[in-house]
Amino acid sequence: MVERDLANRTLELLNKHFEVPESIENTAADDEGKARSLLVEVLTPVVRRMLDQSFEQLLNILYRIDLSEPKVISLLEESAPEQVAGNLTAAIVDRQLEKIKLREKYRQSPD
Repeated sequence: MVERDLANRTLELLNKHFEVPESIENTAADDEGKARSLLVEVLTPVVRRMLDQSFEQLLNILYRIDLSEPKVISLLEESAPEQVAGNLTAAIVDRQLEKIKLREKYRQSPD
C-alpha cells in the first residue's frame, strides 16, 4: 500500500511537468521497483519527443524538477544515443521519488 501511494504521488508530480498518458493513471504497481519501471517505460517516449522537438522546454522542466546540471550533462554526453531518453527519464523519476521520500521524512505530524 505504501509503495502504491508513493507511485501515485510520483505520478502526480510528473503530471505537473509532462503529459503522462492517461493509461498509466489507473495502473498501480505493488512495489516501488515495478512502479518506477512502469513510470520510466511510459514517460520515456515523452522525453524522447521533447529531446527531438522541444529541447529548451525539457531543460526548463529539468531545472524545475531540480535535476542537477552535472547529472544532466553526464547523461547527455555519456549515454549511447539510443539510451539518452531512457536514462534521462530514469533520472527524472528517481528525483521525483527522492523528493517524495524527503517530504515524508520531514513532514511534521500534527499533535
